[in-house]
Amino acid sequence: MTDWLKKIKTGETRKVEFKAELPQGGQLAKTAVAFANGAGGDILLGVDDSGSIAGLSDEQLADYPDKISGKIFDAIRPSLIPEIFSVNKRGKTILVARIHPGHAKPYFVQAEGDSEGVYVRVGATNKKADRPMLIELARQSKNISFDEEIAYDKPLNHLDLDSFPDEYKRYSGESLEPPQLENLRLIKP
Repeated sequence: MTDWLKKIKTGETRKVEFKAELPQGGQLAKTAVAFANGAGGDILLGVDDSGSIAGLSDEQLADYPDKISGKIFDAIRPSLIPEIFSVNKRGKTILVARIHPGHAKPYFVQAEGDSEGVYVRVGATNKKADRPMLIELARQSKNISFDEEIAYDKPLNHLDLDSFPDEYKRYSGESLEPPQLENLRLIKP
């Protein structure tokens, strides 16, 4: 169970953002994109930037979940659906919009486009992703680790594999031929 008071006392972080009220403009979408492109995070509505719990009115508690879901779903591509729930602390109720880490990265603010609208979380702030970060996010969405990335500009006959099979055999006791290189995901046809 999450200790919400401790989380609030710690302040805004890479995975926590405070909003006293429902943000206007694209700020909510930028934060949701940054969380989805990273490790996920919680947007706490009813908590101001200093960590003071103001809470939300009954009207806001009834109105905000649909507005939050709609704003995030409509403004972000690929689409995101936040998990929204309320938490009561010190007699005041806050809303939590939980954004899970996305699997279809890079996520972006649709109005800004698929290269300019990509944000990542750096500390407690949202930053526009640069070109190398866009490439990294796209690689992550394909579930390819950095060392499995294909070097398309290197055909097999240009790779220097002369000493590698000997070293592999010395450590593993097995021969290394192209089929084994494919099985180990060291080469791809």
